[in-house]
Amino acid sequence: MKRFKKVAAVFLALYLISYLILSSLGNYYILGLATSKDSPSIVYQWFPAGTGISSGSREFLFKLYKPLNLIDSKIWHNKTSIQQVGPDHQHGFPK
Repeated sequence: MKRFKKVAAVFLALYLISYLILSSLGNYYILGLATSKDSPSIVYQWFPAGTGISSGSREFLFKLYKPLNLIDSKIWHNKTSIQQVGPDHQHGFPK
């Protein structure tokens, strides 16, 4: 049982560290169009590197890191419009 806890702790640590690395290299991508009272607007969502919409064959990574991505998107990367995002993470934003 003690060995299982150590192995589980190592896997959890590797999971978290690998997500932090991918998230630090991630970008905002255009997710869709939202309508409001004033006018339609483009909605953006944060994706860690390698898990974005354009990654195609990397859907496994998206699913693997989805729980952490949901937390990340709620706490740190929670901007949804171009006005809220700085120039460092504007992949997919209109130039």
